[in-house]
Amino acid sequence: MKLTPIPFVLLAFLSLAACKSRKAVVQEKPAKSIENERVRLQFDQAFFNAERQKVLGNYDEAIEALKEALEIYPQSASAHYEMADIYFSQERLNQAYQSIQEAIKLEQENLYFYDLKAQICHALKKHTEAAEALKEVIRLQPGNPDAYFDAANEYIYAKKYNDALDIYDRMEERFGVGEEVILQKEKIYLQLGKPDKAIAEVKKLIKLAPTDSRYQGILAEIYMSSGKMKEAVAIYQEILKTEPENGFAHFGMAEYYRSQNKKEEMFSELNLAFRDSRINIENKINILFNLLPLLERDPSLKKPLFDMAETIRDAHPEEAAGYGVLGDLYLADNRKTEAINAYREALKRDPSSFQVWNQYCSLLLEKADFEELEKAAEEGLISFPNQIELYYYKALAAYQNKHYDVCVEAGEGGLALYSTDDSYNAQLYTVLGDAYHNLEKHDKSDEALEKALELNPNNLYVLNNYAYYLSLRKENLEKAKQMSAKTLEAEPNNSSYLDTYGWVLYNLGQYEEAKNFIQRSLNLNNNSAEVLEHMGDVLYKLDQVEEAKNYWRKALQINPESRTLKDKTEGKINL
Repeated sequence: MKLTPIPFVLLAFLSLAACKSRKAVVQEKPAKSIENERVRLQFDQAFFNAERQKVLGNYDEAIEALKEALEIYPQSASAHYEMADIYFSQERLNQAYQSIQEAIKLEQENLYFYDLKAQICHALKKHTEAAEALKEVIRLQPGNPDAYFDAANEYIYAKKYNDALDIYDRMEERFGVGEEVILQKEKIYLQLGKPDKAIAEVKKLIKLAPTDSRYQGILAEIYMSSGKMKEAVAIYQEILKTEPENGFAHFGMAEYYRSQNKKEEMFSELNLAFRDSRINIENKINILFNLLPLLERDPSLKKPLFDMAETIRDAHPEEAAGYGVLGDLYLADNRKTEAINAYREALKRDPSSFQVWNQYCSLLLEKADFEELEKAAEEGLISFPNQIELYYYKALAAYQNKHYDVCVEAGEGGLALYSTDDSYNAQLYTVLGDAYHNLEKHDKSDEALEKALELNPNNLYVLNNYAYYLSLRKENLEKAKQMSAKTLEAEPNNSSYLDTYGWVLYNLGQYEEAKNFIQRSLNLNNNSAEVLEHMGDVLYKLDQVEEAKNYWRKALQINPESRTLKDKTEGKINL
């Protein structure tokens, strides 16, 4: 098991100030060295035309004007500099490099020239040359700390670590001991495999601020990485005496116990570390996920891992990520109700994760909580209007809630996305077919169901429903019979399919055969008011009126709100 310790101070090892603003280089009347007045005026006119075109963003015209100026007076350092600056802004790096070299040849005491050269060389990955240019900036402006940092970083890019250390030493001599410089030196010494020198650097900071536990912690990390466990543990324990809630120190102790294969103590320390809200939640989650594979080998670790996840949530109550990871763990443990609650809390805090919306809606669908599912899908679509899954969830939930117009709107919206996933398209056409049927828009219902069958000709649900809808309308009954028969070939003992086939036969006037199939349906499920009513209708057609009424009464007990069944039992309807 590998547990990555969390660093006390997170510094960018290779932080280069990307784009420093440069002051404009003022033309220092180079015409003074041009004895011919007419030539001097021609140069000035070309140079200032270039400046004007540059300000207007007409860079090609500016370059042409500078070329004209340099033809008149090739010794103008400022003109070469301006040329380099424009080339650099256009990412024409090799031309920029040549121009800045010419400028520096002509004027070697202009720090802006060296600054631009450093930036050009950095872009060209000429890191050593960039560092040398920055050293010239330091020579010309020794009180500029940024130039020191940039020079050191260029040496680091070039893997010339000793040269970088020399720059940091010069900084320390000029500006005194500072945290950023010391910590950069510490990292370089560790990179060079010189932990003793890294320790000496950190001790400088401790001497300056003996009560700052961050520096103590960095020292402990170096001891730990160098195999000096005893020294590291002593420091962590000393920190925890005065700061018992210090999560960084608890992480250090957890790493120590990990190295000793003491899992119980390790988990205890991690849990204490996770309580510290100063530690980034992403770091905690990464550690938690790195530990999850241990569960496969040791199921007893489930409780401490769940405790850690709950601690993350409690330490960061406003962070969605804590609830999200807890939801994932609950789901993996088949604790679906708790997973739903965790995902709901995550989405309240941050609705920007489609993965969480999808998991949440999927669980609501599995739970058949269609009222909540319809609301969730609607909210999810606000953030993710191009996700077909959310349209499907909304359409299906709205159908189950008998919000047929909403179902149609969601279904058509999902299909308008033109998804390449035919499985979702087929499901949307299916739910649309059902919704249009209930809205009595039968042509649209048939069209949707036909398209669903084009995508999946063996979809038994669609075949059964389509056949049943046709039978209710007494339309295309032979087609309905063929589709229904196909469902029974696949599942001969499906109660619903048997009833549909029997009802198609009933509408074809084949009452004896219809009775046989509907009876088989009742043998499998005698609690369906619809099937009981169908049997009553069939028996009525076979002149078994009293027996028919018995079935209608049974159906009415299950569905007492049916006006039609009441009329049938009272003899008010003649079929």
